[in-house]
Amino acid sequence: MGLLKSVGDALQRVPPPGLFALSVGGVAAVSLLDFLVGYEISVSLFYLVPVAVAAWYGGPRDGIAIAGLACVGWYAADVFSGHPYQHPAIPVWNAAVRFGFFAVVAGLVSVYHDALRRQRQLLRTDPLTGLANRRAFGDALAHDLALARRRGWEATSSPSSCPTPAPRAPRRWPASSRASCGRRSSRAGGRSTAASGWSRSRAPA
Repeated sequence: MGLLKSVGDALQRVPPPGLFALSVGGVAAVSLLDFLVGYEISVSLFYLVPVAVAAWYGGPRDGIAIAGLACVGWYAADVFSGHPYQHPAIPVWNAAVRFGFFAVVAGLVSVYHDALRRQRQLLRTDPLTGLANRRAFGDALAHDLALARRRGWEATSSPSSCPTPAPRAPRRWPASSRASCGRRSSRAGGRSTAASGWSRSRAPA
């Protein structure tokens, strides 16, 4: 499983034209192998590898195109290997049957990939709001931590490793500011005392 996951991650980084070209090269390699081993040994199963790769990463259109190319490659390898037939239409029929089989596999692989992608999207989004849920944030955090480890960074959640901010020194006001504040407060106190005395003198007897 680890090898398959590594291969899958490597193929995801390849652009779609590169994947299509890789699938074409895989069909050419299997066709050459089919010609070298002769018509007595069938290697038709190996044609499914480039067909599945094209359908998984490129969609049903690319998968069916590679299926047709695999059918042509099998037909050429079978004819050039000298396989005798009682009628010239027999290899054509066999190639058509193989194309139908390859096309069905390409369609199934593409449908399964789309269903898996939608399922993963539903697992990572909230059904009511459509926003990312806790699972999506957890996957993003795991991806970032793995990327940090590959780059040689160390991530930890220990409180002892976090830097402690230095305590702030008490703010000291200049002497002139303190004096002006004192005069203002004394003036305000005097005004409040005078206002209270005036209110008492104005009160009815």
